[in-house]
Amino acid sequence: MLNNVRKKWISLGCWCLVAGLIAFLSSCEKEDEGTGEESGLIEIRASQKGIMRGGTVLFADSSTKVSQREWLFAGGKPETSTDATVTVQYDSAGLFKASLRVTYTNGETELEEVTIRVVDGLTAGFSVDQDSVIEYSYVQFSDTTIGTADEWIWEFEGGEPATSTDRQPMVHYKNVGMYDVKLIVKQNGEATNMDTVLVSDYIEVVLAPALVPEYEVDKVAPIEYEYVQFTDLTEGGAETYYWEFEGGQPATSTEANPRVLFTSAGNFEVTLRMTRTEPERDETLVSDITVGLAPEITADFSANVTLTPFGSQVTFTQTSSDNADGWFWEFEGGTPATSTEKKPTVTYSTIGVYDVKLTVTGTEPDRETVVTKTDYMTVTDPLPPVADFTSDYNNTLVFLAGGVIAYTDESLNDATSYLWEFEGGTPATSTDANPTVTYNTAGTYDVKLTATNDLGSDTKTLTNHVVVSSNGSVCDDSPANLIACGNYDGESDDLSGWRAARGATFTNTDLIFNQMDHLGISSTTVNGGIGSVTYEMIESNGLVIFVGSEFTVDVESSYTFTTDIYAETLGTTSGNMVVELAIIPKGTNDSNLYRAWQAPADMKDKWSTKSMNKILPVGTYVVGYRLYGGHSKWHFDNLKVVKN
Repeated sequence: MLNNVRKKWISLGCWCLVAGLIAFLSSCEKEDEGTGEESGLIEIRASQKGIMRGGTVLFADSSTKVSQREWLFAGGKPETSTDATVTVQYDSAGLFKASLRVTYTNGETELEEVTIRVVDGLTAGFSVDQDSVIEYSYVQFSDTTIGTADEWIWEFEGGEPATSTDRQPMVHYKNVGMYDVKLIVKQNGEATNMDTVLVSDYIEVVLAPALVPEYEVDKVAPIEYEYVQFTDLTEGGAETYYWEFEGGQPATSTEANPRVLFTSAGNFEVTLRMTRTEPERDETLVSDITVGLAPEITADFSANVTLTPFGSQVTFTQTSSDNADGWFWEFEGGTPATSTEKKPTVTYSTIGVYDVKLTVTGTEPDRETVVTKTDYMTVTDPLPPVADFTSDYNNTLVFLAGGVIAYTDESLNDATSYLWEFEGGTPATSTDANPTVTYNTAGTYDVKLTATNDLGSDTKTLTNHVVVSSNGSVCDDSPANLIACGNYDGESDDLSGWRAARGATFTNTDLIFNQMDHLGISSTTVNGGIGSVTYEMIESNGLVIFVGSEFTVDVESSYTFTTDIYAETLGTTSGNMVVELAIIPKGTNDSNLYRAWQAPADMKDKWSTKSMNKILPVGTYVVGYRLYGGHSKWHFDNLKVVKN
């Protein structure tokens, strides 16, 4: 009677365990809404997954961000737990699920399971690091027997060794095929406490890949005296290499990736032989490489001057080809008479005309070439200076009062002293070679430089070189929509707001603002034009800009530019005299955006009123004139811009 009661209790307990597991799994299928926080990661660790009946397994929860856990151990004791680590005993043989359900800190849940195998007695088992290998490969076997074995008897069909008593044997498979593996395990040497496992066709051995010689080079078209890097690309596991390089240094090599120098041009044979054991292979690849001629060496040079007074120094610069590595100079009449420097400096102390010779050499391969420049150097008596200078002013479109200009002496023949005169500038004079000058008052000013040495002096003057703008002015309010003007309803002799440039084209990089001395105020020469602004165009195209007309557009609108123009022909005038009116964005020289061509016929040697209408976007603008044709003189008067 007691046995029957116990059986019913066990049956009821098993049924309850199964019902609980179903409910447990079902509840895990429902997803919690969570809090928006990222979930953790679930992980079960089991000390072992195969044990003898009556043994124990240590389970550990290694999950992250866990707020709650629930273990369920089918067939184990205890059946449930909420601990992080649990030791569970299994008293019955079979396969049992161990389940862990975790609730993360964000409220979401997740389930993970592991299977535990419980056996009644010693149960043989094994695993390998690889069960499919190429011929001549090794396979590592590992004992996974459940229970405590102390004797192992292995049988390896097709392997070396064919048998083993090691617990973890390493086996060599040389031949292609499918092979069985058998393991017998014993405890205490007793036949009654042993188990056997046999796995048929467990190890697959396939053919090793073919040995196919292949390589690449870093230069597909090398030239003589260049190194070529050979790199092996062979597949199939080559073990030895033997290279032969016709025409190369070295001629042979046993390296996998040799570097070879070819010292002559031609087509050369390259042979690569390689071998492999286990399984044995021996393959050869024969190919060729074409080596070209090195480029010819060229010789050339220049000097900083070729006309120089005696006693002065001249610097020579070689401009030979890059493959040159040796230079030998010969300087007729110079000191030193010869040099091997790349950039020698030579003193000429005697008046005369002299040759210069440069011999250039190259090695690997050997090359030599000579250049002689006959009568290249002319040495004269010392000369008086030739005054010349430049400044950073020419690149400025609008130069305002308070602006600064840096001047640079460019005089020839070694000036020893300088006298600068700056009309309208501060300082008004200077003896520096490269002075800096400030202009504080609107107007048009000359610049003068006198350069002196022991043999004399020379002076250079640029008339009307500096134009200091009066910042532009808003016109009087008659008419009401007049927003910019020049010489309007009244004559003026103020050129401070005018600039003049020339250029073969009207691109910004081509224009040079160095024509201010061509600007002026007209006299009685032109009837009715007294006080108008004049510009004499002598060469190339001309651009005259009135920066004093500056006006601002706040809202895109229509504007009309109107002006009186007189095209005065001169004795040397030829061809058409053409003008384009232009509205120019401030701070640029770009007269291409808003312009209009004007017919020349009705303003040739007479006054004509011209105008153009343009839609202007928001910005600040000035007006100007684009001039074409030959030598001529242009007159501009009564210019105005009105908002329509």
